[in-house]
Amino acid sequence: MKSNIKSIIVLPVICLVVAALLAAVNHITEPIIEKNALLAEQESLRVVLPGSGEFEKQELSDDIPETVTGLYKEIDGKGYAVTLETTSSYSQNPMTFTVGFSAEGKITGVEVTNYSETKDFGAFPESFIGKDSALEGVDMVAGVTYSSKAFKDAVLDAFAALSGFDPNIGGDIVVAGPYEPSEEILRKVFPSSSGNFEKLETSGEYEAVSAVYRMEGFGYAVAFETSSQYSLDPMTGVVGISSDGKITAVEIDNYSESKDFGAYPDGFIGKDSALEGVDVAAGVTYSSKAFKEAVAEAFKAVEEVAGK
Repeated sequence: MKSNIKSIIVLPVICLVVAALLAAVNHITEPIIEKNALLAEQESLRVVLPGSGEFEKQELSDDIPETVTGLYKEIDGKGYAVTLETTSSYSQNPMTFTVGFSAEGKITGVEVTNYSETKDFGAFPESFIGKDSALEGVDMVAGVTYSSKAFKDAVLDAFAALSGFDPNIGGDIVVAGPYEPSEEILRKVFPSSSGNFEKLETSGEYEAVSAVYRMEGFGYAVAFETSSQYSLDPMTGVVGISSDGKITAVEIDNYSESKDFGAYPDGFIGKDSALEGVDVAAGVTYSSKAFKEAVAEAFKAVEEVAGK
C-alpha cells in the first residue's frame, strides 16, 4: 500500500521535473533557432542581390498582388528582394522563388526555391537578370508555356509591388485585370439589341470566363480570355448565348497566333452546351482546343447566373 502511494507521488514529481527541464531547454534554444532561421533567410536574400548587407522586411499593403509573399529592403539602399509564389493553369503545386532588384530597378538575381512541374524550364529564370520592368526579350519556354507565363506574370507583380515602395522601380507597370469587352464587341453578339448590358456576379471559379453580361430579352454575352499551350499572348472575345441555350454569335477581340483558325468560331453558332459536331481544327490544334474549352466554360457560367 505504501509502495503504491509512493509511486503516485513520485510519478507526478518526475513529470514536473521533466517539464521544467524541457521548458528551460526551450528557453535557451528558441532564441538560437530564431537567430539561425533569420540568418538563413538573410543569406537567401543576399544570393539574389550580390554585395548586399542586411535586409529589413517591409509591411505589405492590402493591394499587393497575391503572388507576392514577402518584400525586403536592403538597409544600405542597394536594392530589394521579393519572394513570390504562383501556380500555372495546369498545376496545383506552387512554384516559389525570390527575385533581387537593384536600386536602379534592374533584376540582379533569381533563385527558384520550389518547382515541381514534370518538365524543367532550364535557364529561363536567368533570362530575367539585367531586365527592367519592360522585360524586353523575355519569351516563353516551349513545352512549359503555362509555367513560364505564370513565372513572368509573378515577376511583373513584383515590379508592381515595388512601385509602392520606390517610384523608380516598376512605376510604369500596370497589372492587367480580367478581360472586359467594349460595348461595341458586346453589341456584335446581339446586333438587334438596344438595351443596356447588365454585368452579373459569378463565383469567379473559372479558368477562361472573365465576365458575364445579360441582355434582357436576348440572353447572355460571356467574355473569355484564354491561351494555347504555345502562346503567352491571350485570345479574348465574347460568346453570345440565347435565352434558350444556343450560341448566337462569337466575336474574337484578340488573336495573335501565327496561324489563323479562319472560320472555326463560326462552327459554334447554333450549338447548345453539348457542342456536338465541333472538333479541333487541323494546324491550330492547341488554339482551337483552348477556344472550345472556353466556350464550354461559358455555358457553365451562364448556367450558374441563370440559376440565381
